[in-house]
Amino acid sequence: MASYKKCVEQHCKNCTYDKKRPGTWRAQVEACTATTCALWPVRPRSIETIQLNRNGRKLELSPEHMSIIDNLEDAETV
Repeated sequence: MASYKKCVEQHCKNCTYDKKRPGTWRAQVEACTATTCALWPVRPRSIETIQLNRNGRKLELSPEHMSIIDNLEDAETV
């Protein structure tokens, strides 16, 4: 039986990852904007992002993450 972490990773990867878009599957999942998803709060994120959020600092996304978000938003409007 797979671990909880592996199950969440697999679900998020299947839902969000698109090989044709820039960024790794982890970067695309971290940039996910589906905040109504029950797994969104526990989706895979980088340690840096988690620490910034814990410290209450404003998170500035990398250009790679911004590109992924822009591509996701463009795909949703089509």
